[in-house]
Amino acid sequence: MQFTAQYDRAAARLELTGEARMEDAPALARVLGELRRAPPAELQVDLARAELRDIGPAWLLHDSIAELRAAGVHVGLDGAVP
Repeated sequence: MQFTAQYDRAAARLELTGEARMEDAPALARVLGELRRAPPAELQVDLARAELRDIGPAWLLHDSIAELRAAGVHVGLDGAVP
């Protein structure tokens, strides 16, 4: 399954689907950068249909979640924690 990362600002929801491999890291980084530039007060991350196969995308997500939480954003996770 092809990897997608979609951020719905109005719903404060980030949904990842498919197999995230190293070649998907730039696309994921763009979406996460958008989130970090204008973080919501709360964010729901849906990982239920995602597989973080490589360390690069997993680390990008892990680092971004930690950064958002440190900035006071309440981050909820659905699915496996990176």
